[in-house]
Amino acid sequence: NQSGLEQYNKGDYYAAIAQFENARKLDPELPESAYYIGRCYLRMAEQKMREDNLVAGMRFCDHAASEFERAYNAFPGYTKAIQGKKK
Repeated sequence: NQSGLEQYNKGDYYAAIAQFENARKLDPELPESAYYIGRCYLRMAEQKMREDNLVAGMRFCDHAASEFERAYNAFPGYTKAIQGKKK
């Protein structure tokens, strides 16, 4: 997750998602990887919306919501996932 966060902070969301996917494969029961993937998809959605590409933006929003749901299902008390999904 740490290398994924580094990529996220650089704005390289595709690389960050790949790192978070690797972390999820190592421990699929931790909610953080899914949460961070959801955050990446939200940032990508924001970019697409600014570019007036609403279809791609909404698709990324759907992916983000799915990842936040996945994080919540992994750990129902994970409030970040609940807050992320409400955005």
